Amino acid sequence: MKAMQDKIIAIITNMVLALALIVVASTISSDVTGISEGETGELDNNEGRVADVDASLIASDDLVVGEPGVSNQGASKEAEGVVDVATINDSDEVVEYCEVTKFGSGEKVPLVQAVKLEYEDAFLVNVSNVLNVRADASEDAEIVGKIYAGQGGTVIWQGDGWSHVRSGNVIGYIKDEYAWFGQDVKDQIEESGQQFAVVTASKLRVRLQASTSSSTLGMVVNGEKLQVVEYGKEWTKVIFENAAAYVSSDYITLERSIGTGVTLEEEQIAAEAEEARKQAIAEEEERKRQEAEEQRRKEQEAMERAIANSGVAEIVKTSGVSISAEDAYLIACCVSAEVGSSSYDCQLAVANVILNRYKAGYANSIKGVIYAKNQFSVTKNGSMDKYIKNGPRSTSVQAVKAALEGNNNMVGYYHFCYLPSANFNKYSSYIILGSEVFYRSK
Repeated sequence: MKAMQDKIIAIITNMVLALALIVVASTISSDVTGISEGETGELDNNEGRVADVDASLIASDDLVVGEPGVSNQGASKEAEGVVDVATINDSDEVVEYCEVTKFGSGEKVPLVQAVKLEYEDAFLVNVSNVLNVRADASEDAEIVGKIYAGQGGTVIWQGDGWSHVRSGNVIGYIKDEYAWFGQDVKDQIEESGQQFAVVTASKLRVRLQASTSSSTLGMVVNGEKLQVVEYGKEWTKVIFENAAAYVSSDYITLERSIGTGVTLEEEQIAAEAEEARKQAIAEEEERKRQEAEEQRRKEQEAMERAIANSGVAEIVKTSGVSISAEDAYLIACCVSAEVGSSSYDCQLAVANVILNRYKAGYANSIKGVIYAKNQFSVTKNGSMDKYIKNGPRSTSVQAVKAALEGNNNMVGYYHFCYLPSANFNKYSSYIILGSEVFYRSK
């Protein structure tokens, strides 16, 4: 047992020595860098003055998604000549340590008891738009990447005013005043973290536009996360393959976590992808416009052919029909509701269709013919009730009287429909009157 304890002590001692060397190297690096304070946060570039905190609004379509979450590896912590080494576990409990040799002397000292916190090495930018990441701890240094609101990453080294950080593929320096660190991140993440859509369906289509008729850009699977640009009740705008896209809001849940920044190269790739997306939208809309135009042209040609092939409504004298005044009133109300605004010939045709059905035995009463299931829609939508209450049109009354006297312009016709809904391929013959098609089925 004693041998095992000695072996463990020796391993930990070596770890402490290695980390202590890192501390010394980091301290020397800080001295050489020459971190400055009170800087204005501006740098000249090809587009003019750009602040470290970009106050201008960035279009949401230009945002770039990185892999969610951060790594808590790679950070070191400096004390007064002593490096704390912790055995990390899943809880925040205090961990006891054995004694090790203090760096630079043969003296034995106990390591400080410590708590490994969940966000100890994390940072989250405290900006409304974007924070520049620089190659060195200076506002004169080159910009190597950008970290947008809701994004952050891992602290490699934290100094006085500037910190060396990693966010996605971006490694560089940020000003401390524009970020939260450590446990402050935990307090801010639910309010300021980046919003992600978590897919709940086994597979979910990603669309070019917010419509099921839009092109499919790809598929995402259950549990996959997409950066949210804008949430909507029906469609949510997300980042997919560096450009904006849409997914159905019915198949996602929302969560906030730390997003990652982008290098300048990644930002350029994203800009090109977004431009390609906009071009694809324009092409899709043009294609749809052409398809709609072609469909309208075909429908117009079909309508012209149908009108040319339409029969002629000629009044034929047939035997009259004797019904009650109440039934005649009911027919007139039905005619007014169906085609009251159409020509007299069209109203006469509807009156004759009702009487043709009655004489053919479709029902044993006029009321039965008119209120037959799925025949005259005006009996269901309330329009006929208004005429029953207020009285039918005078032209409809005139048409019904003529039809009852045997003036039939629809001999052998039992059906009619609205012209745009007509399917001429199913008709053996038809007559077009105004906006209605009276037909015989094949």
